[in-house]
Amino acid sequence: MDPQNQAPQPEQQPPVQPQAAETIPTTSMDSMATPEVVPEVAPAEAVVATPVAAPVNTYLVMSIVSFVVGGGLFGLLAIIFSVMAKNALKAGNVNEAEAKAKWAKVLAIVGIVAAVLWWAGMIMIMTSGVLNV
Repeated sequence: MDPQNQAPQPEQQPPVQPQAAETIPTTSMDSMATPEVVPEVAPAEAVVATPVAAPVNTYLVMSIVSFVVGGGLFGLLAIIFSVMAKNALKAGNVNEAEAKAKWAKVLAIVGIVAAVLWWAGMIMIMTSGVLNV
């Protein structure tokens, strides 16, 4: 290649290292009063991974469905237990959240079964002619 046809290369400057906001002293007294502290990093062997608990299903949607289809008191109690489970989970109490969620699930299922039986009974009564509507 012809050296005369080459484009000139821009001058390379050394990279600039950004400074963290904590290391810039606001006054001269601040820099003298607080020495720079470097956090100590633990070796890789000492780091212990804590097991992550599986998320708890609070069955809120099923509880609402139970109430809406006609589960009545069972649906309402299921919603209450579901909200209690959600609050316990936010507080970090996984065992209590699981227990409340279990009750919410049971009450929601009972409410849905009761509603289905009630609706089926009403349909049978109406179609048989016992109850004219």
